[in-house]
Amino acid sequence: VFVGTDKELLKLNASNFSVIEKYDIGNIWQFIEIKSELYFISSGVFDNVGGIYKLNANKLEKVSEHFKIEVSDLKSISYDPEKSFIYFGTETNGLIQTNINSPVFHQNQLNHVYTSNILNDNQFAFSNSGLTILQNNKITKNISLKEFKQFQENSIKNLPTKILKQLT
Repeated sequence: VFVGTDKELLKLNASNFSVIEKYDIGNIWQFIEIKSELYFISSGVFDNVGGIYKLNANKLEKVSEHFKIEVSDLKSISYDPEKSFIYFGTETNGLIQTNINSPVFHQNQLNHVYTSNILNDNQFAFSNSGLTILQNNKITKNISLKEFKQFQENSIKNLPTKILKQLT
């Protein structure tokens, strides 16, 4: 079990929560397993420090330079196993795409990317401008925050009707 604090990352024993290992990395926003390795993104809440880290066999290594990612305001990470693409959402530097073995693609038209995900050939980024859908690194659709909120409210209003129809 891993627990992140503002100062360090702790690896705990799952049965008694005793500390097994301490790592000098604070403010973990998200982590993901990629090819049997654990990747973490870290960035400060009030300052712009952080980066991308990889944990393999209890060895923590900063890999931001390996991926040629110079920004430190990382907020989300997702992985496309079919293409080996890793996506990083940032606070002010948009959506960044990299392949484990290739150069970086940086989508800097988006700011304040809060979360990202992939489905088939589409990349989805939710930012302060709404939901953006990309395909082959090109924006194919933007859904404003207002449109997204209307869709969300309509879906919730219609949910009881949809459930009743499925039951009858």
